[in-house]
Amino acid sequence: ALPHAEGAYPRRPNCIQDVDPIRQLAGVMIESKGVPLAGSVFTKRWMDFDKEARYGEIKTYGGAGHQYSASQWSAGSSFLWYIGAWCDRLSNQSYGFQFSDDWRSASMVVKVNPCVCVPWLPAWYTVPSCCILSDMVQTEASADGSEWDRRTATCPLCCGDEMRHTYYLRNVIQPDGTPGKFHAELEALADEKMVTAR
Repeated sequence: ALPHAEGAYPRRPNCIQDVDPIRQLAGVMIESKGVPLAGSVFTKRWMDFDKEARYGEIKTYGGAGHQYSASQWSAGSSFLWYIGAWCDRLSNQSYGFQFSDDWRSASMVVKVNPCVCVPWLPAWYTVPSCCILSDMVQTEASADGSEWDRRTATCPLCCGDEMRHTYYLRNVIQPDGTPGKFHAELEALADEKMVTAR
């Protein structure tokens, strides 16, 4: 689902697949229906990950820095997706994940380089939590990171918005390459052609 040129981009998986409560994040996850990004897929197998700090950071479509930043995220093939991927790459859009002590949830931050005319700068600006607040919480049925409830609140401080369900992240391909618990959603939601960044 997420191809990569091993010669051009040599990779070493992080240790996320060795952390049993979240190991399926090292496979391929899909964003469930109900959002414009439904059907996009990604893996956290190569994200920067510090097990001791319980923190990981992943770029959506590559960009400056991070040795393994390309081909971690993929979405449908259309003009709008091309523009979106290009903008994400110019701004080096990244997501940071701070996992809880029991690995059952993770608070999320969005990081960007707002100086898109200087795209070789890393994502140095963290979008304030007063603008957008996001997290992901494993569902009760998930004990290995195979299903997460993605929640978001927009302008929680000034408008009083509360965290609410946005969509589910579901495992469609396990870290060993075999079909995941929600593999049927890959065919149902993902486009026939996908956009990746190299």
